[in-house]
Amino acid sequence: MDSRLSLVAAGIIALGNPVWRITTAQDSPRPVRRGCSYGNWSRPTQFPVDSSQRLDDASAASGPGVSVAFGSPSLVFRRRVRRLNDRSPQTGYLRAFTFQGKSLGSPAGPFAFVFPRGAVDGAGNIHVVWGEPVTEKMLETAEYLDDVGIGSIWYSVFRKGAWSQAIRVYEASYIRWDPSASSQLVLDPNGGLHLAIVASFNQLDGSIVYLNSNASIWKPKRLGFETAAAYVDLAVGKGNEVGVTFVAAPPPSPDRRWRTNGMFLLASRDRGASWSAPKLVAAADQIPAYEPRIMFDTNGRLHTIWTNQSDTSGLKRLWHQSSPDLGRTWGRAAMLQIDATASRTAAVTDRCGTIHVLLQSTTGSGPRIGYTRFLRGSWTLLVTLFGERLGALPRPLLNTDGTVQVLFYSAPFVSDASLRYRPFLSTLRSARDR
Repeated sequence: MDSRLSLVAAGIIALGNPVWRITTAQDSPRPVRRGCSYGNWSRPTQFPVDSSQRLDDASAASGPGVSVAFGSPSLVFRRRVRRLNDRSPQTGYLRAFTFQGKSLGSPAGPFAFVFPRGAVDGAGNIHVVWGEPVTEKMLETAEYLDDVGIGSIWYSVFRKGAWSQAIRVYEASYIRWDPSASSQLVLDPNGGLHLAIVASFNQLDGSIVYLNSNASIWKPKRLGFETAAAYVDLAVGKGNEVGVTFVAAPPPSPDRRWRTNGMFLLASRDRGASWSAPKLVAAADQIPAYEPRIMFDTNGRLHTIWTNQSDTSGLKRLWHQSSPDLGRTWGRAAMLQIDATASRTAAVTDRCGTIHVLLQSTTGSGPRIGYTRFLRGSWTLLVTLFGERLGALPRPLLNTDGTVQVLFYSAPFVSDASLRYRPFLSTLRSARDR
């Protein structure tokens, strides 16, 4: 988990009008009248894992018959273990647990397992990628995992009760591997794996690298851009479509002044074999852009969401825009105004085409989980979930039964809550109107 929570939680979420509203788990946006109806978020339950392990910034994945969370213990816990056994070559531990608390162990080898993320295929096999530091010393000197410089990405699959031998799939001078800076691991309908990262090969570089795999053979492709990129995300459609969004400052304007960062789309119609030129998606009044997210709905329509702050008014906003043809044309942008910065934005789209957006915020009492839905061209009211608890680092996922779940970190309202953050789960149930 991002240990900076003990010092400061990034972002403040509020409603469009000046009143900050705190709600409980039972006070969710109203059900939609057509399409899907939605119940309440369930009362959060603590994820069944040894609390002494202090999992860092866990991610989650779901597939037929299994839902699993991935994380690695905090640097403080790692150092305590190493002091007890200085001869151990293991610098870290991958913690993979089913949602019932069953440990799946970890791939063999002296790995650090920084910010693991995974996907579950149709056969129930669990695919995981993680980062390894440029040098082991970085784990000894870094105060937070965010500070660890990543030099390579590794992969393993859990199949028939055992992990495969780990393989290195990519390396660079520096890889921006924080979960908000690189994409999740995405599985396509044919079982292929897709990943997008930002890698640097010199101090000024920030290249987008797209990686895909079939039968454990990984193929990296460097996608060029004129300036350094950040905040990359990826989505795969039902056909051969792949979309990648990212944030970057456009090239200098004619008078050589540098312009603010925009939100761009790269599109492929042949499963990543070839790519379009970067296309600017966000309009002038919708930037600077941060943390773009991209997804396809069940009809194949491409959706993007991102946050921005107005340079003139200082207002923070959440934007949505969609395209029926992989970015050739775009619909009208829809905006939800919020009173302050949203961070750790995450989203999933369900079988009815509803986009569920969860955010991390900071209130006067500490970090919270904010939630809104986008459906039929408009946003619902942004509310704060789980009013009796602090919350941070939301990780939503869509289960095969149509339920939406969120894995997040939570603590009670106490003065030393930063020492008590633990992973929790909550479920939002939905049903098609008949």
